[in-house]
Amino acid sequence: MVYIYELSKENLKLAKTEVLTLTKARNSKLKKNLLFTSAYKYPERLAYTKAVYKFLGTNINKIKWQKYYKDSFCVRVQGANERELAEKIWNKLKNPIVNLKNPKTQFNLLSKKYFGLLIYKNQDDYEKRKTKNRPESHPSSLHPKLAKAMINLTGAIKSSIILDPFCGSGGLLIEAGLMGMKIEGSDLDRNMVNRAKINLKHYKIKAKVEQKDALTITRKYKYVVTDLPYGKSTKVTNIKSLVKEFLDNIKANVIVLGLPDFIKLPKNKYKVESYFKHYLHKSLSKKIYLLKWNTSPKSNLTK
Repeated sequence: MVYIYELSKENLKLAKTEVLTLTKARNSKLKKNLLFTSAYKYPERLAYTKAVYKFLGTNINKIKWQKYYKDSFCVRVQGANERELAEKIWNKLKNPIVNLKNPKTQFNLLSKKYFGLLIYKNQDDYEKRKTKNRPESHPSSLHPKLAKAMINLTGAIKSSIILDPFCGSGGLLIEAGLMGMKIEGSDLDRNMVNRAKINLKHYKIKAKVEQKDALTITRKYKYVVTDLPYGKSTKVTNIKSLVKEFLDNIKANVIVLGLPDFIKLPKNKYKVESYFKHYLHKSLSKKIYLLKWNTSPKSNLTK
C-alpha cells in the first residue's frame, strides 16, 4: 500500500523530514507538497502534515471504488469540477449515499491527478496552546506547531525521555508531554522555571523541572530538544559563546537545536543530519538543526 501525505507548504523540507523520521520510511517521492511512501505511523503526531490518504490510483475507471466505500461518501477535489467527478464515482457504487457534512468515506483528487482515500485529517488546534493562552505567557516561547515538529525530528517514541536544558516557560516540554513522553527541563532563570511548572500543571503534565545551568549537565541523554534564548526578552548577552560552550559540553545521541538565523553553528562534535530555515516574521527567521552524535574523528562542517 502506498500512502500520500499532504504536507503544509509553510516549510516543505521540515514537513517531509518530520514524516520520514517518524515513519522511518526507506523510500519516498515528493511531488509538489504530496509525499508518497509505503510507511504509515503516528499520523496524529505530525505537525506539518495536513492529511494522509491511501493512494488509489490515477485512472478513475481502474479503481475498485466499492472496495473502499463504507456507508456514505463525499468527494473533495483540488482544481477540478467536484460535482462532475462525484457523479462518476457515484455511478460506480452500489446504492451509494452522499453525505457532505459527515461522510464515512471521503475520496480526494489531489493535484488534479492522484485519487486518495482520506484516512487521517490533522485537526490539532495549536491556537489554544499558544503562549498567550497559557497561565504564564512569555514572548520567547515557540509556536506550538513548530515546537511539536522539533520534538518529532528526534524520532523519539512515547515514554522516551526528552530534555530541554533551556526550557523557558515550557513550550517544548508541553508538546513533548502531550505526546506521552517523559520530560525533563531546566533553566538558569528561576522565574522561568516557575513559569514552566505552572504551565505544565495547567496541561496536567508531569515533569521534572529545575533551576540549573545547561553548561553543567553531565548526564548523557538520548534526546535533547531546545531553542536557545536570545533577544530582548532574555538575559543572554553572548549567544555565540553560549552555543559553542553548550555543544562542547552536552552529551546526547540526538539534538534538535533552534537558533536565530544570524547565528552560525560553530564546529562541534555532532554531525548535521538535517538543517532547516524557518520563517517567523519579517525581521526574524529561525535555523533548526538536527544533530547526531558524530562517531567519525572529524568534526562536522558548519552551516
